[in-house]
Amino acid sequence: MFKIVVIFILIWIVFSKLNNKKNNNKVEKSYSYKEHETNVNLEKEEKIDKKKEEFPKIEVVFFDTETNGLKTNNSVLSISAIKTLVDFNNKTIDILDKYERFYFPEEPYNYDAISVNGLTKEYVTKKRNGVDYPVYFNKDQMAFFQFCGEIKHFIAHNIEFDRKFLNRNLPK
Repeated sequence: MFKIVVIFILIWIVFSKLNNKKNNNKVEKSYSYKEHETNVNLEKEEKIDKKKEEFPKIEVVFFDTETNGLKTNNSVLSISAIKTLVDFNNKTIDILDKYERFYFPEEPYNYDAISVNGLTKEYVTKKRNGVDYPVYFNKDQMAFFQFCGEIKHFIAHNIEFDRKFLNRNLPK
């Protein structure tokens, strides 16, 4: 649940920045002209409405990993993602698909990491009940990239950390 809250906070920030940009499209100019000799005061307010800027809809994957430590040789214990279609013009986000998988570490559990992410052996076992995918992330990594498809936009809470556990480069 925490991951989803963080993702929607990131979305809100993106929309806020976009909304500020769109509000700057309307420029109000007022000017006055005084002709001193005839004492004519012509004041005019002019509104210039620039052509409304249209943004394309884009597919974005918001994702997060939980690991068994901070080093790249530590195992990924879970990966969660939401595939979305972001429409900046209408300020909408459609959820296209969700992805969530849990894995066991290939090395002994790092209890410092587990104290942060809570992914104990018991918890992972419970989450894997009835699923049919490999027990180790390294054996299942391509499934995540198949989920992502041709998407070129990725957002994560700490993407530099998350991306170093993926054996395939994500677009920057």
